[in-house]
Amino acid sequence: MNETEQLLEQVKLILNIREKTQASSGKGFTVFSAMGMETNEEKTHCRVMYELLRPDGGHGMGDQFLREFFERVLEKPFPQSAAVRREYSISRRDDEKYGRIDLLIEGQGICCPIEVKIYAGDQYRQIARYARFAKDRAPDAQVYYLTLNGHEPSEDSTGGEDNPAKCISFAVHIWEWLLNCEKLAWQKPDVAAAIRQYITLIEKLTIGQQEDAFMDAVKNTVGMSKENYESAAAIEKALLNVRIEMLRGIFRNIEAHLKDRLEPIDHYQSHCVRFYKKPHRRTYPSLNFVLARINGFRVCLRFQVDWNLFYGVFFTTDDDEWSWLPKEAQKVKDAFSDEAWKQMIQTHRGKDWLVWWRYLPDNENLLNFRGFSGAYTELYDAEGYNRIMQAIYNEIDENIESILKTGLPNDSERVER
Repeated sequence: MNETEQLLEQVKLILNIREKTQASSGKGFTVFSAMGMETNEEKTHCRVMYELLRPDGGHGMGDQFLREFFERVLEKPFPQSAAVRREYSISRRDDEKYGRIDLLIEGQGICCPIEVKIYAGDQYRQIARYARFAKDRAPDAQVYYLTLNGHEPSEDSTGGEDNPAKCISFAVHIWEWLLNCEKLAWQKPDVAAAIRQYITLIEKLTIGQQEDAFMDAVKNTVGMSKENYESAAAIEKALLNVRIEMLRGIFRNIEAHLKDRLEPIDHYQSHCVRFYKKPHRRTYPSLNFVLARINGFRVCLRFQVDWNLFYGVFFTTDDDEWSWLPKEAQKVKDAFSDEAWKQMIQTHRGKDWLVWWRYLPDNENLLNFRGFSGAYTELYDAEGYNRIMQAIYNEIDENIESILKTGLPNDSERVER
């Protein structure tokens, strides 16, 4: 035990020095962080990548960045008439070819939809739909699933089909592509500086996957002796259970806070274990409360973790199967008499199984249970934990009466859809 405690003290010292060095040097600061847009898939990541990939983009580099992308990310030869589109809409709902593709790269005989995920969950049969769309467009069709660490899409998104998407990551593929783009732009300092800002953001979001001198020091400390290695191995083994219990504890607290007002349906006890032990087939730990039953469906208040903790309202069949049928939204239109609810259902997109959702405790303090970034580490400090839980309780208490009566929170204009 003494050896383990000594190892922890040594590592803590190294990380404290690292934190102070980064703070004093301004490392990690970007315009994206200043604007609170670090994790915004659409307004930050898709737009920045789109501007760099466009041959006619303001960077003045022609198709050089796009050629580099084909070589290092798509791993395909550069085709004639290569073009890039952002938020490309598909509208053929009759045969399940619908949606809005984040980035679409095409050329002679090639069609490559790219689905970008930072922390958002997968949509119903999303990857399967994009794969069918791409196959209809070109003989060389490949969907790419771009995430922070390169994990696989959920079975709900793939529809159970084998290998409909190639998994790529910001931590490896995009990071390496950006480094080469920065080198290519050496004669355009403004362009190179902008790319460097985005590289810094990627490194910040994928912290723990990129090496630095301080992490090398941690590695060297662990490898310094047999005792240090055995201690580190014991810590690693215990860490999984610590994370599982922390996730369960958050759900238990929310359940206890609401138990006098709503009857809970527990989907988190076993799912919290699978969430960490099977990262490539994603499981969504959740806590659900039935708000209303209508036309064979039940409308539920749901607390869930995919990457971050969030809550919202969704609908499912009123049986033990828990089938999600987003296209059937109109059948729950009269679950609440409130006109705002009816209007939201009227405009509900047939691909979204959540009517609305919102991060907990809020968008500025994300609890990242996979990347262990944002406010997550504060959960292991007693004061930080109490502060975060109180913020979650405040959000619930401010909106629960409105949700029970109307299906919507008080300030429904702030919800995500």
